[in-house]
Amino acid sequence: IGKPAVAPLVEVLKDPKSRGRRQAAGILGNMGYSARTAMPALKAVIADQRSYGVRKAAQDALDKIAKAKPSGVRKIEKK
Repeated sequence: IGKPAVAPLVEVLKDPKSRGRRQAAGILGNMGYSARTAMPALKAVIADQRSYGVRKAAQDALDKIAKAKPSGVRKIEKK
């Protein structure tokens, strides 16, 4: 799954069923850096949802995306 999947997953965040929203948030979080454009939608989910599970999944996704680095970027270690 890559960048082309982000927009459809953001649309699923608007689904009336909490299970779909929770799963979409989880997938976006697992996508990491490539899902960074979904961050505003995930923040909106946290602000608007009554379901704790959906809010938690969105927060977890935001945390994963925020900590992710672009692919190909590696940490340089001191010797």
